[in-house]
Amino acid sequence: MSVSRKGARTRAVPNPIALPVRLDAGAAQDLLDSLRVAGEGGRVTLDGGAVEAISTTCVQILLAAAQVSGDDGDFRLTAPSPTLAAAFADLGLQQHLEEWMARDG
Repeated sequence: MSVSRKGARTRAVPNPIALPVRLDAGAAQDLLDSLRVAGEGGRVTLDGGAVEAISTTCVQILLAAAQVSGDDGDFRLTAPSPTLAAAFADLGLQQHLEEWMARDG
């Protein structure tokens, strides 16, 4: 966190973390590790534009990371690819994706 001139605390907005093209079972541990490190810095913003494949395991990791971040908007996802959006819709989780996209950055 940083402190503004008036002493109010503000959260630094990180550069988005680009999700890889393939988020399959083989990428799950790397995704988990990346999100753990990013979460230590506070706000997490992911760019999902390049995702061409995603496993249910990786969807679960994203859901868990968002839950750990809490309801205060510290977890965001921008520009989900059609594949990423379809995976969330197919699993009945589109509402989560929409909430993450709607959060102010």
